[in-house]
Amino acid sequence: MKYSVIENRNIGTIGAPIMHETVLYRGNKEECLKYEEEKRKEYTDKTMVDCFIISDEQQEKNEKFREYWDLLSKEEKEEKIVIDGKTYFKAAYEFHNK
Repeated sequence: MKYSVIENRNIGTIGAPIMHETVLYRGNKEECLKYEEEKRKEYTDKTMVDCFIISDEQQEKNEKFREYWDLLSKEEKEEKIVIDGKTYFKAAYEFHNK
């Protein structure tokens, strides 16, 4: 299975963060873990930039969710449900639990 090291950088302003993701490296899980470990040593302020690894499979699932989320109205995005005492955004919960 292929993995990617993703850099997550805040390019927004105080109070209005905008996170931008960039693929830094692709390889197997072990290679990506080593790359991520070295890359994290460069970051001094993790509120502005950080990195993580993700499988191609999970990345594809995340992209499908983003596409689905972008099609929703503001009201649909804000609608919440409570399940077992926990509050969830209804559309997100239903997407991930269908």
